[in-house]
Amino acid sequence: YNRDYLIAHHILVYHEFPLVGPEGGFGAAGASPAYFYFLTLPLLMKDSIIFLGLFNVFLQMVSLFFVYLLGRMMFGKAVGLGALALFAANENIIYQSNFVWQPHVMQPFLLLSIFLLFISYTRKSYPLLLLSIAGFVFASVLHQSVIALAPFYLIAVLLVLYANPKQSWRH
Repeated sequence: YNRDYLIAHHILVYHEFPLVGPEGGFGAAGASPAYFYFLTLPLLMKDSIIFLGLFNVFLQMVSLFFVYLLGRMMFGKAVGLGALALFAANENIIYQSNFVWQPHVMQPFLLLSIFLLFISYTRKSYPLLLLSIAGFVFASVLHQSVIALAPFYLIAVLLVLYANPKQSWRH
């Protein structure tokens, strides 16, 4: 993650903002620079590559928290703990804590959007639904792989809206 730190550090120090995001398997075409801008935020507290790594560990712990909350709220405490254990013991999830990378940084925001979608359904809250959509959009801006989930997410949003008639929603 040296490249990502160096670019975020450059943004912080020189106030020069890249117009394209990181290159990947498909090249930089279409990749948003929001990922680099987001990495600049923790560097405002402490400009250190080690601090950026610790920030990534924090984001991964937030992901664990949302996995537990989703499992617990949807299916009960036992399922929440089981989901947490399976998610936390997954070697790919453990690997994600080793270094900052776009998909790793995106994950907590995607889980947050799913969590808010569920909460908006249970509380019949439009503001929470809008926050869920904003979280999903932000996750997709951080990494394009989220776009593959967009049809399923859109169906879930429509089901949430269909399941709760408009007059029963709180504003």
